[in-house]
Amino acid sequence: MATDEKAKHKKRILNNKLTQKRLKEILSYDSKTGIFTRQKANEEKVKLNCKDSYGYIVIGIGYKLYKAHRLAYLYHYGYFPENGLDHKNRKRDDNRISNLREASKQCNIRNSGVSICNASGIKGVHWYKRTMEWAANIRVNRKKVFLGNYTNKLSAAYARRSTEVYYDWNTCDLFPSSANEYIKSKIGELR
Repeated sequence: MATDEKAKHKKRILNNKLTQKRLKEILSYDSKTGIFTRQKANEEKVKLNCKDSYGYIVIGIGYKLYKAHRLAYLYHYGYFPENGLDHKNRKRDDNRISNLREASKQCNIRNSGVSICNASGIKGVHWYKRTMEWAANIRVNRKKVFLGNYTNKLSAAYARRSTEVYYDWNTCDLFPSSANEYIKSKIGELR
């Protein structure tokens, strides 16, 4: 291809919105495994199955990078989701269609696990050295809400869990609440 032709080709690719039809011409998607493969050799530049720094699989089509889970949704349903997409099992590289669901950013955040930095094992509960107490908090609409300091971990877990129930987190969090699991384990120890 001559330089002018390459420039025109690049401009055409950048200006075209990716559609389900075009995606199916370029790639094949196995909804049971979540894996994309090249459909056939074509003029489009395609780079498959690279991971970004967050652990998501990205696919380059033409001169644009797409997250594979968004492409899976387009491939299967025919449109990109208006909101975000959530990996139900929290594994960012598991792009099986059964593992993906449309979810708001807030709901997606609620379905996150306990941070590896969290020593308490309960989301939203941590040891506060200054007061030598357990502190509880929760994020609601991107704002951190302080729930109080408590002399014991169980009380902090109760505060966290009751607030999760108040904000109806059960509709988003597909895994049992870490606060609820801790409370159940302590009640079991008392019996």
